[in-house]
Amino acid sequence: MIALTVDVMDHQPDAYRAAGMDGVVPKPFSPAQLLAEISRIADLPEPDRRDHADPPAEGRGHGAA
Repeated sequence: MIALTVDVMDHQPDAYRAAGMDGVVPKPFSPAQLLAEISRIADLPEPDRRDHADPPAEGRGHGAA
């Protein structure tokens, strides 16, 4: 369980973990920050940010045919 919170004073992450949270992600957060925390908790390698990039313009169906 991950706490998504704006309350991230220095002592808060320890309090959240003591209450049973596995991790803490402060708001506002990016998808990459959330994925990194999920990966840390699941003991997975951190996701490659290139996997979440927008496809090249030619792959979006725009442009001349």
